[in-house]
Amino acid sequence: MTTEEVYSWIILIVCIGLCQSSLADIIASGRHKTIMNFPIAYEKLVSRYMKAFRFVYDGAGAWISKALLLLCALACMAITLAGLNPVIVLVAIFVLHLLSYPRWRHFVGSDSPLFRAIFTALILHYFLPDNRVIAEAGLFFLAVYLVLIYSLTAIQKIKAKLWRNGQAIANFMNRYPFWRMISPAPNKPKWLVKLGSWSVMLFEFFFFTGLLWPEAAPVFLAAGLVFHGMLSLTVGINHFFWTFIAVYPAYFYISARAPEVISLFRGVLAGL
Repeated sequence: MTTEEVYSWIILIVCIGLCQSSLADIIASGRHKTIMNFPIAYEKLVSRYMKAFRFVYDGAGAWISKALLLLCALACMAITLAGLNPVIVLVAIFVLHLLSYPRWRHFVGSDSPLFRAIFTALILHYFLPDNRVIAEAGLFFLAVYLVLIYSLTAIQKIKAKLWRNGQAIANFMNRYPFWRMISPAPNKPKWLVKLGSWSVMLFEFFFFTGLLWPEAAPVFLAAGLVFHGMLSLTVGINHFFWTFIAVYPAYFYISARAPEVISLFRGVLAGL
């Protein structure tokens, strides 16, 4: 798989997720208009300069920005499939996403640093599409960033007693109807819940090994698809599903280059 193919897959996956989340937000806001219509408390904004852009995230602007994000995501996929350079649309999506942040930061799963990292790498690549160093560096950055997110999350979970004894998973299952149906009764053994808890932690902690051992990468990617897919289908955490899965092509590409990089590194050490 070439770098251009990897970037194309990243665009298609992340834009599918953007279409889904934007459409879902528009539909939800149509049913509950206060989602879009309540005024933002400006004194709570992270930056006071964002007040100047309130026409984007307040009133009619909130509806328009969501519609534009949906249209831009569709246009970006069409341009990519046509083999053209989508940098202008990528910049438009990134800017709209940042300007609408004051409203959507109040909603769980509506934003993540990984999403912004993806678009930063995409814009840099398509702004200088013939620069191989930037193309490779962007994919390496995304793959390492993904690994760091999983690893640091796993460390935090392992340090927490509620995750080690499975109680955190049990609490999570009791919050959602689907998981509540299959969660063990209070008087039943909790070994299955504890097994699930440790499976999640070990998957996240050892995800980095796929970058060093190419044969392991497909296993971790399949496990990640199942993990995020189940959360998406049963809980509705769709934003994180598409955002994380969008980086998987970069992870797979960098993993395939691991033997070459390790061999080069050994050669450098041997020459010292």
